[in-house]
Amino acid sequence: MSQGFTPSSGGFSGGQSGFGGGSQNSGFGDSGGFSAGSPSGASGSSGGAFGGSNQNASGSGFNSGSAPVSSSRHSSGKKRGSGRLQSAPLEWILPGLVLGLISIGLNAWITFGSPVATDTSFFAVAVIAWILAGILGVLSVGKYMATVNERKSTGFYTEDPVKKLLFVSAAVLLLIAVLWSAGDIALWAGKRSW
Repeated sequence: MSQGFTPSSGGFSGGQSGFGGGSQNSGFGDSGGFSAGSPSGASGSSGGAFGGSNQNASGSGFNSGSAPVSSSRHSSGKKRGSGRLQSAPLEWILPGLVLGLISIGLNAWITFGSPVATDTSFFAVAVIAWILAGILGVLSVGKYMATVNERKSTGFYTEDPVKKLLFVSAAVLLLIAVLWSAGDIALWAGKRSW
């Protein structure tokens, strides 16, 4: 059996042309073709590498015997995007924005309002403001970023400048709120007589 290049002959085995032909073996292999139908890699009886005459029902050429099964799921099990245009989710950035504003409002009230840094209510409000911004707000922004990355990887995604501005605003407000709350908690701890 001589398939492919044979050094003794100085060229490719076969009769006529390697890309089609008559009743002789031609092209790459005994039966012609690049198929996975038999252990030798050929499944046609004779003919050209890319088709020819005198072939059996399975034919030659690039035939693997079975068509690949298409799947609409990734290996992770998540479904691909439906082909519609997606953008950033407002349902996760708006809570972060609101929590940042509430936390800054609480910090402004205890810093510039009637509570004194030695009061227990000062400490309680500062901790509440820190929890709102530092935990809940950051979780909201984190979920927003995870959802954006998921949408980018599963379909068509477009950047919306308004949503990007809301995201940056929420991140800045949350950062200011967390630092201001931490400063208020430190102020309360520093003025406390232990």
